[in-house]
Amino acid sequence: MNKLFLALISFLLVFAFIACAPRTDEGFMPPINTDTGLISQQSEIGSAESTPEAQPSPEEDIVYQQETAPAPDWVPKNVEGGTPWMQDLTIASSADGFDFKNARLFIPHAGVGHLLLTRNDQLIATFQYFSYTNQSLFDRIAYTISHDFGQTWSPVRPVLIDVPTPGPTPVDPTLIQLDDGSFRLYFTYHQHGDLYPQLFSAKANAIDSVFQWEGKQLSSEQVTLDPAIVFYNGIWHHFTTTHGGPANGNLTNIHSTASDGLQFERQKDISIGMGFLGDVIAVEGGLRFYGDRSTAFSADGFNWEMEMENTGLGGDPGVVALPDGIYLAIYTSFEG
Repeated sequence: MNKLFLALISFLLVFAFIACAPRTDEGFMPPINTDTGLISQQSEIGSAESTPEAQPSPEEDIVYQQETAPAPDWVPKNVEGGTPWMQDLTIASSADGFDFKNARLFIPHAGVGHLLLTRNDQLIATFQYFSYTNQSLFDRIAYTISHDFGQTWSPVRPVLIDVPTPGPTPVDPTLIQLDDGSFRLYFTYHQHGDLYPQLFSAKANAIDSVFQWEGKQLSSEQVTLDPAIVFYNGIWHHFTTTHGGPANGNLTNIHSTASDGLQFERQKDISIGMGFLGDVIAVEGGLRFYGDRSTAFSADGFNWEMEMENTGLGGDPGVVALPDGIYLAIYTSFEG
């Protein structure tokens, strides 16, 4: 009886500690690991087998601290084209959509983040994930869900895509919810026979279902990476940067459109003082593009002007406006 009473008291104390834990000024607080006392996120790691039947394996902790795990033997040391696993996802928030503050570690060894607020107020973060504890989840598109507008997050799980033939790993996710409630995932894929990586898509009824392959959605004679896609005024708009050097102080960005979100057609390139590597969202009166530290605005999706510099965001941000008016962003930053 005494042991039962003591156990009940311990449970109530832990519950009271969690319930009374303070939130940050802008509404985000990562979950608390009650075993270690560290602020942490539970990450459920799944098999990276190419078959859609791949099942998740046991959970592991991703701890919110600057000291990250050392690179295991399977992590490449020197790779031509960069080492994205040496970057982390940072999360920050803003009251006005311009001045982002309260930056903190979100997911270590991850990048190319995107945020989607669904019609039933689920917040879904998708990103390229490079697990340092499970080799099968190194370089996989993954996701985590928040049911309280970013205060706490679910276990991280792999996005399952039914790739029709063996090939490179899909990368650079952008998740969209369609009118019927289903989801379309846009991503970069280097199909066999293509000279360059291109824009592809897959579709599923739910984020935890297998995404069925839809194929290539834009044919380009140059590298087409990191899609940013939005539906505005009856048109689907797709943006990305050309990854070329500046001309006359401006960067050239790709713009393409589609009536149904499939088979995009190239429009006039956008030459502006920032690269369109990031995210585009609908705001009052038009569209806003969030890039590295800068934003641009367009009233129609075709004509753009620089809007804001020094937003506080890092590389390739994903941004969402929450119902209370707070803007939440995740972006890529280097470790340390």
